Amino acid sequence: MAVAWARHQDLPLEGELGTSEAGRKNLDNYMVHNKLADTKSFDKTMNWLARNRRKLNLLLTGLEALTSGSSVVVGSELAAAQTHPETDRMKAEIVMLELRRLIHKAWADRRKITLEIVQELECFQEDAPYHDDQTGMIFNPHSKCPTNQDCAYAPCLRFRKSELGTLLTVISGSTRAEDVRRRAALHTLKNTPNRLFEDKECRGLGDAYFALHCAERATILTSNVKDHKPLAESLGREVTEYRWE
Repeated sequence: MAVAWARHQDLPLEGELGTSEAGRKNLDNYMVHNKLADTKSFDKTMNWLARNRRKLNLLLTGLEALTSGSSVVVGSELAAAQTHPETDRMKAEIVMLELRRLIHKAWADRRKITLEIVQELECFQEDAPYHDDQTGMIFNPHSKCPTNQDCAYAPCLRFRKSELGTLLTVISGSTRAEDVRRRAALHTLKNTPNRLFEDKECRGLGDAYFALHCAERATILTSNVKDHKPLAESLGREVTEYRWE
């Protein structure tokens, strides 16, 4: 892995929860697994991806997940099928089993991508994904923060008004949807400290979290330098690009 050169690797929990490339791929595995469970058909799942071809990221990542799952399919396992529908259904079942294995392995290995997890989230409960026998789908029991509860990070961030203002200046005037959400979240922390900072606002901060929580003499490792660099450098933090190999 490209980050192995770092002398010491610390990963905030929000980084583990989904901002890494590995996390993104696992979400794709969830999506394709559950579509296979819904259609009970490999062909129909492929057609569904094709119909979403305008959503390029969905198409590419979905195909990547299907390719990962299909790598275990061998002709001998399909020999019992007498018709194309039977072959299609059996292939879907085999691919689902492999995707399920990949999902559970990713969960078991989730903390192996770094030397240490720091800044644990008291407001977020980590529970393993589970397979529902009735629907055939895999669910993540806690994909969002609890409702009507202040983010565990919010109290300390509210005292950093100067840095919040600096980040607001960086994205001032930007019309990108993610910057609009980030601006609203930063405004909430800076200007309405008595208001609960909940799941929506927490997610709205996005990349700003890394700029705010990166320690001195540390660097933010990311494949998305374009978005992270302006935020991080405004607070005197470094950004280093990496690529997954």
